[in-house]
Amino acid sequence: MDVDAEPAEPKGPPQPCEHLWFPDGNVVLATDSLLFKVHKGVLALQSSVFKDMFELPGAHGLGPSQGQGTDVIVSELYEGLPLVTLVGDDGDEVVHLLRTAYEREYYQPYEDDASLDTVVSLLKLSTKYDFKQIRKDVVFHISRYYPMDLKECDEIEENSTIFGLPRARCHDVLLDAAFVAEVDVLLPILYYACADYQIGSILNAMDEESINRKCLRTLLEGREKLEGMIVQLVATIPEIALAGSALTSTVCTSSDGINCLRVQRFTGLKTLTGTASLQRIIGINVCRYLPPATCISCRAAVESLVEKKREEIWDAVPSYFGFPDGGWDALKTKLDEFFAS
Repeated sequence: MDVDAEPAEPKGPPQPCEHLWFPDGNVVLATDSLLFKVHKGVLALQSSVFKDMFELPGAHGLGPSQGQGTDVIVSELYEGLPLVTLVGDDGDEVVHLLRTAYEREYYQPYEDDASLDTVVSLLKLSTKYDFKQIRKDVVFHISRYYPMDLKECDEIEENSTIFGLPRARCHDVLLDAAFVAEVDVLLPILYYACADYQIGSILNAMDEESINRKCLRTLLEGREKLEGMIVQLVATIPEIALAGSALTSTVCTSSDGINCLRVQRFTGLKTLTGTASLQRIIGINVCRYLPPATCISCRAAVESLVEKKREEIWDAVPSYFGFPDGGWDALKTKLDEFFAS
């Protein structure tokens, strides 16, 4: 704690938001910093929470005690209109939600220019206030960047950018948001993405409480299981090569007539461990550890057998993070059902 730090200046009263202050609005939403003069009909059409709130009996169509489950307080008027206080909601995050509700072009799940702040804000608040279509759009948007297919994951460029940031800077933020918003169908793939973080980074997140502790526990336990399976795979690569020798007995083109995989040795395999990413042990990469003289047929056999083992680990990944039933196929089905609902 910095004892010399100056005390934070007290916040003034919330101010009207220029973009969301409609002259014909009939309700005012309040956060800690901003006020929004909006339309009950627009909100009720898209949000079951606001619809139920506005249909309750009471002054101006708003009862004084409703909204308890969503931290909403309605107890006074603002310029003659009912004032709804959105307890605990950040003003800037509410801007993202309301502008998405009002402006078709503000947020597009098929475009790549949305910021991480926008996506996270929309996921949390669309869940809290049950904006069903916005929630579906955000889940779809995230799923575009986090495929549940190993081959598609292999094609992702590690240093690529999503939501305006390097991929690696988005995983933990999205994981926490999906966990809090109870979007269970996205959790396994986001856990998998976060599992490749260094343990120090994960522990820092624990110290900073930037991720829910229960979520962190699942991440750490799953990461340990996944990394253990990768170590086991790497340790058996020489055995895989011997199995490959049987497959290439008639096609090996070794110049001395002895099957490559019976006499060649891998070197430096240890460098393939210490990771929870299956992309690091893709078959073609493993073959780089074979001696240069290994023939094409023997390399292809090793690559194929490593890929088979890698697929087996991939199929089990959801179970490492608490989703044992059905694997990726079940999750894909649930995702399709979510979009169709």
